[in-house]
Amino acid sequence: MVLNLPPEILATIAAFLEPIEGVALLCTSQRCRLAFEPILYWHDANSINPAALLWAAGEGEVSTAQKALAASRSDCVQ
Repeated sequence: MVLNLPPEILATIAAFLEPIEGVALLCTSQRCRLAFEPILYWHDANSINPAALLWAAGEGEVSTAQKALAASRSDCVQ
C-alpha cells in the first residue's frame, strides 16, 4: 500500500498535489491523514503563497493554525 512507502516518497507525491487535492486526500481515511497531513502542512508553509494559516485565522480554527505554525518552523518533512 502507498502509505507504507518511505516519508521521502510520500513527500514527493504530496508535492504534486494541488491544495484542494491534498484536502481531499486527507478526508479519505485516518491512515491517509496520519501519513500526509504533516507533509501537506509543510509544503503549504514553504510555498510561495501559504494558505493554511490565513484560512485558519479567518475561520477561527485554532488547531489548524497551530499545525500551520508548527509546519512553518519545521526544517524538513517528517
